[in-house]
Amino acid sequence: HRRRPRLLAISRLIERTPPAPEPPGPSWSHHVPLLDLDPAVTLAPRAARIDRLIRSILADPKGLDLAALESVAERSARQQAPAAPPRLVAEALDRLAPWVAGPLAREIARAAEVRRTIAWSIAWPRVGPVPTVTRGVIDFAYRDRRGGWRLVTLAGAAASEPRERLRLLLSAVAARELGIEPILQGWSVRLGPGGGLHGEEDFSDEAIDRSFQQLIDSIDS
Repeated sequence: HRRRPRLLAISRLIERTPPAPEPPGPSWSHHVPLLDLDPAVTLAPRAARIDRLIRSILADPKGLDLAALESVAERSARQQAPAAPPRLVAEALDRLAPWVAGPLAREIARAAEVRRTIAWSIAWPRVGPVPTVTRGVIDFAYRDRRGGWRLVTLAGAAASEPRERLRLLLSAVAARELGIEPILQGWSVRLGPGGGLHGEEDFSDEAIDRSFQQLIDSIDS
């Protein structure tokens, strides 16, 4: 029979074998060097002010307390630059109060741990020659009593859907880098008329790449 190659010959063969090339990163139709996923960026001025006021209210430790919501809104209004007038505060409360009274907000309020307004900055894609620096905010990260985490991002109903989906997906990447894991689910909340709730459970790189491409396509069009 044939003799088996000696171990030395095998090791030399391994040394001579070049490493497999890294898979190419995703290819966008054009490069966007910086992407700010603040929902207010794409809104009309009045809608942007309402959006920022709402998220300022929710950043307050009492922002999910329905009984304290009006006083929190008034305090947040004074902190805006310029200060938000009463009509703007009333409109923000009209959009926000039904959600604060609803099941998701109640679940967040009862959670074992809640983190608010987590700002992040990520270079994406992970693989590829020229990543896009992307900025965003997780409005809520909350942990259930079994240790699982859920993420929530909020915006007005008029905010860009592709941008909001990408913000939620990249928020999961940022959360894991901060030690917030395991992440079981994410929710993108759209407040006001025409709004709604969209859930995500797939936070894979492939899902993020597809969402990124969808956003780039929407910018192109």
